[in-house]
Amino acid sequence: MNADYIFEKANEDFVKERQNNPFYRWGQACWNTAEDFVKTKGSQKLKNAFEGLRGSDADCFYNDDATQRFYEALKILEGEKNE
Repeated sequence: MNADYIFEKANEDFVKERQNNPFYRWGQACWNTAEDFVKTKGSQKLKNAFEGLRGSDADCFYNDDATQRFYEALKILEGEKNE
């Protein structure tokens, strides 16, 4: 997993989605992009580790203020070579 790639892709997804949905938030974009990446390219170990972020203080889906913690959590998962 590459956290930088995910956040770059999330930015593209965010810009595109905001054109049709002004209520779409940055945290949603980050979470959805990362989840898509994990589901399609991640090992079962990575999928399990990612699910562990759901509901944690790094879960940015409902909380845009958590995006930095989410990024840091992804960097940790990246370092663990869970792919």
